[in-house]
Amino acid sequence: NNQGAEIAGGELLLFLNNDVEPFEPGWLRELVACHRASGAGAVGATLVCPDSEHGRDFAHGYGVQHRGLAFAQGDGSRLVPVLRGWEEDPLDERLGEDVECDAIAAACLLIASPTHRQVGGFTHGFLYGCEDVDLCLKLRAASLSSVCSGRSIAVHRPVSTRRTIPHEEAGRTKQANLELLWRRWGPRLDAQRWD
Repeated sequence: NNQGAEIAGGELLLFLNNDVEPFEPGWLRELVACHRASGAGAVGATLVCPDSEHGRDFAHGYGVQHRGLAFAQGDGSRLVPVLRGWEEDPLDERLGEDVECDAIAAACLLIASPTHRQVGGFTHGFLYGCEDVDLCLKLRAASLSSVCSGRSIAVHRPVSTRRTIPHEEAGRTKQANLELLWRRWGPRLDAQRWD
C-alpha cells in the first residue's frame, strides 16, 4: 500500500480491498464528498455484508459489518478495536449520516495523498490487521479525524484473505497485530479513556 501510494499521482488515495464491491452506483462520489465536507484525515464507507455472515435476516439481505471502528475493553485491561454497528440494519435511521469514529477500516479508506505522507503512511510490521487502526491513530495524533460515510455503502466479504490462513496461524497473527498496536499506542489509549 505504501509503495502504491508513493507512485500514485492523484490528490486522493483510495485503499480498497479486492473483496469489496459497490452496493450502489455513486459510492465513490459520496466518499469524496464526505472527505471534502468533513475535513477529516480519512473517510471510509459504511461496510455491509450478506446476512449469511452474521446470522441476521433482513429483507434486503445485508447487515452492517461496520460503521467505522471504536475501542472497547478487551481481555484483561487492554483496549482493542471493535466493529461499530455490527449486525445493525444498514437502512435504519442512520442511513446517510456521516459519523466521526476512532478508526476506519482500510478495506475502503480514502485519504489525501499529502496527509498520507505527513503521517508516514502505513506502519510496517502489521500483517492483514490493525495497520488501518494504527494509521487512524497517527491521524488523531496529528489532530485529524476519521469519519465513516453514511452515503457511501459497499459490500465487504469479511476477512476473505484471512480465511485462507489456517485457524491457529490466523489467531497468532491477530494477536501479534494487537500486541504491536498496543506497544505503539496502549499508554496513549489508556490516557484518553476511550469508550
